[in-house]
Amino acid sequence: MLDMKAKRVDVEAIERDLHRTFPDNINFKPPQAPDGDNTGKPSKNKEQPIIASLRRVLFAFSIYNPHIGYCQSLNFIAGLLLLFVDTEEQCFWLLNVITHIYLPGTHEISLEGSKVDLGVLMTEIRDTMPSIWDKIGGDLEAEPQTRPSTGRSFRKPRTRFRRKQTDTLSTERLPPITLCMTAWFMSCFIGTLPIETTLRVWDIFFYEGSKTLFRTALAVFKTGESEIMAVADPMEMFGVVQAMPRRMLDANGLIDACFKRRNGFSHLSQVAIDERRQERRDQAQLDKDKQGGRSQTLPPGGNVTDAESEVRRKGTLFGRRRRDVSGTRPGRV
Repeated sequence: MLDMKAKRVDVEAIERDLHRTFPDNINFKPPQAPDGDNTGKPSKNKEQPIIASLRRVLFAFSIYNPHIGYCQSLNFIAGLLLLFVDTEEQCFWLLNVITHIYLPGTHEISLEGSKVDLGVLMTEIRDTMPSIWDKIGGDLEAEPQTRPSTGRSFRKPRTRFRRKQTDTLSTERLPPITLCMTAWFMSCFIGTLPIETTLRVWDIFFYEGSKTLFRTALAVFKTGESEIMAVADPMEMFGVVQAMPRRMLDANGLIDACFKRRNGFSHLSQVAIDERRQERRDQAQLDKDKQGGRSQTLPPGGNVTDAESEVRRKGTLFGRRRRDVSGTRPGRV
């Protein structure tokens, strides 16, 4: 891999995003330019060492994972990892673990994994917080022949009997509100939650898996339920949902909402998340087959690339063991 070069499109995208990564952080902030130097971007010999490390990690990742290449948000994930791990190699492998094991398909060109996870999240909101679901997506349980009106989705609650008739939401029709939530999972809440809260979520994320991100998203909606219910204008709803996580300064309160047994989300296990993910992948493949399309998703137990095998082997990096401890509150992190 040392002799390989990243694709030009990936190189250009990475170079654009390098200096947009945590520009206010002292480790990433470029050195003060001398008076009269108005060239804009700092030259490579003047940039911070961590920027050079980030470039190498992202270049290596794009070469190692040609089906992903480079995707915006990977710079923030890798940048945050570089602040805490000892070597670029550890950052590289952790980035692979996140994109292959924890969030499969989320950062691929098709963003199929992101659509799957948002669909799973919407299903959980429908099942656990029906009043919120009626505000943000109730019309998606109407007749499939007609596209729902955004306005009615927020203003006109649906009766419960419709919910019982629909076990799985359409893979092609997600509530419009998901447009402002894509970054929640793609960046693992970096830039969405305050950084102190993000780090608490990450501690649990690496210990318990991707169910932590789902529990966190559900807790954000639960905490902001009164605000959501008070909104009548659908365009205002986007601003409300985007602003809610930014105010989550109380990390302990958010984690409590994630793990408490009563009126919380401790019931949501990794097994349940994985099962719902697979259901949505299967449904998406059926939808493509009906349209004469050809799914590019590997079936369970199908051929796995050498890169995928290596990443799964590295999944025990730093002695980490995959385990599902749903319902068990983690120790202070």
